[in-house]
Amino acid sequence: MGPVGMAYTMHTTARSAALALVVVWGIWPPAPCRASEVRVQTRTYGEAYTLRLTGLARATVPRRRLVQYVNLGVYDLLPPTDASTLRRDPEDGQLRIVTSMRLRHDFGAYLREAEQDAQRLVDTIDGRQVDVMYAFVEGTRLGGWLDARVGRQFSMTGLDFYAFDGGWLRARTPAHLGIAVASGLMVRGADVLGAPNYELDGTDTSAHRRAVAPMVAVEASLLDVPGWIASVGWRQTFETAPSSEQRADLNLPESSAVLESLLAARLAWRGPRGRLAVDSSIRYDFGQAAITDGRVEVRSRLTKLHAASLSYQHTTPIFSLDSIFNVFDLAVVELGQLTWDVTLGPRWQLSSHGLVRIFRDGAGAGGSSWSSPVAATSQGGGLSVAYRGRLRGMMDARAIAGEGGARVSGFADVASSLLWDRLVLEGRLYGNYVDRAETPWSEGWNTSLQAIVRGNLWDGISLSWLAEPGTGSRWRWSFRTMLLLSMDWQVRGGARR
Repeated sequence: MGPVGMAYTMHTTARSAALALVVVWGIWPPAPCRASEVRVQTRTYGEAYTLRLTGLARATVPRRRLVQYVNLGVYDLLPPTDASTLRRDPEDGQLRIVTSMRLRHDFGAYLREAEQDAQRLVDTIDGRQVDVMYAFVEGTRLGGWLDARVGRQFSMTGLDFYAFDGGWLRARTPAHLGIAVASGLMVRGADVLGAPNYELDGTDTSAHRRAVAPMVAVEASLLDVPGWIASVGWRQTFETAPSSEQRADLNLPESSAVLESLLAARLAWRGPRGRLAVDSSIRYDFGQAAITDGRVEVRSRLTKLHAASLSYQHTTPIFSLDSIFNVFDLAVVELGQLTWDVTLGPRWQLSSHGLVRIFRDGAGAGGSSWSSPVAATSQGGGLSVAYRGRLRGMMDARAIAGEGGARVSGFADVASSLLWDRLVLEGRLYGNYVDRAETPWSEGWNTSLQAIVRGNLWDGISLSWLAEPGTGSRWRWSFRTMLLLSMDWQVRGGARR
């Protein structure tokens, strides 16, 4: 057989095989779709800056930092109940895996050249370089009524957030009421793969580095009611009794101690078309036997051009209940703020605000912070103008005076997108001035100029570079530069048949 005959025979065979495959595919019984969505997001921050010290010729302080965030999520683990649909209906329940990890390192020269007292201070700095921010498996509407999470997770109330390693369950009732329970171990900065972001204020990490802190929480919340958010929950964290060796080494008490015991509630309502919205939260601290925090905000869209908001917040610092700070008078701060927004045109926006701060004498342990006498006040305000178009710009100025001295700050920002939004150029000039008679060492001014270039290399992949020279009364000059590589991509594994 010649070359032409061989080619013809191969072509006929290939065509017959393809036809057979089509026939088999057509008569083969359909199988349900099994596909999951995988999303990976990474961000790398490389930061380098050098400060020249005032009064010392050629004396500089260099800093070199590298931070890497890696987020991984696997979604839609459960297949659709209907083979004709691509995604499972949320009402049928779903499973997902969500994780976030942070790697960090500081290459600063002070880590290598510190001596004597400075060396002892450097040795106390947390040397861990890997933090697990969160990592959990989550199920929603399992069986139509159960939500669950297992792993390192965080939760938010109206006034704070916390993280723990453990489990969380919430039952959905036909009356739109959710009942949730959670239990686990509080995340501590000294733990292996821990995260210091979630540490309780006032925690003595040196004395409790090896201690275990279990927590338990319960919450009732309103679910699936349009325009309404309502919840009330209680959380308690305590520390288990240390071992005999730990008590002897660190001079710790023999019994376990309650670190926090809080009751928090939130109620929010949003009216039709967003014309009026109210959001309020309150927190009761059983350790101090007092309501320590409260917040209420009212937002209203008065007309198509005018909107206003009025807010009030009452805050008392909360420390771990075994902290020495609780025996001192705690500073109590109240903040009231009024904001007015005006739309000047299709591209212009004007915003102004005024605020007042009230500082009350500390109530101390077990006292009432709401009835404490007023010790001092401060007042301030600000004004900003924004333009949104192909060329974006914003100017902002604000000032405050009274308790703590006077502070004036402001910035001007301009940015533009080029090359079909693939290249973004941004410039920013900002500065501030502080005048404090009680602490003259913190007085002074500084100003900086930022230049930012961001290139969108591909969908979900961008590279940014920042350069910032500056000067001020506390140093002759400074220079900081930073690179940021961001990658956000997703892929859906599996295929419909």
